[in-house]
Amino acid sequence: MRWSVLERRSPEGGIDSVQRIALGHGIVPTTAAGARELGVRYWAELERCSRGLVRTRDRAGEIALVLAGTVTLFRFGTGQVQVDGAAVECRFRILGGLLVTRAGGFLTIVQRSTSAPELDVSVTGYHPRLATGRPILVRRLVYSMQRRLHLAVSRRFLTNAARSRA
Repeated sequence: MRWSVLERRSPEGGIDSVQRIALGHGIVPTTAAGARELGVRYWAELERCSRGLVRTRDRAGEIALVLAGTVTLFRFGTGQVQVDGAAVECRFRILGGLLVTRAGGFLTIVQRSTSAPELDVSVTGYHPRLATGRPILVRRLVYSMQRRLHLAVSRRFLTNAARSRA
């Protein structure tokens, strides 16, 4: 399996990250339901990876990632789906949470079913609370752990998806 990670920081301090894997075949149908399934699968993988320590809560059109049942780490809008030719996408707007400096940006899962099918998990325009501020060393260390956890969840999601059948 071919796997790649691209990351960059915007001049405004936002983080953009894309994890991508080549697929032998599409894992969901190229429909709105298929796009929604990408989001459902991603959140389920996050819960499995964290062994239930982080859970998703769907309330009033928002999805919250809650640590140990008490601390809201992230709040996302409801998944917005898009079907465009051979691509399906489920996109969640970042609304807030403990690990967010300001609302804005997206978590997006995309399946492209072209001649070389691939699956992406991307975070764009995310402003992490822990990447800046004082005490600098402690915040950067904790953000580094947060970043590694995100990459691990995304990689596990992508790897498991690439092994699955449509």
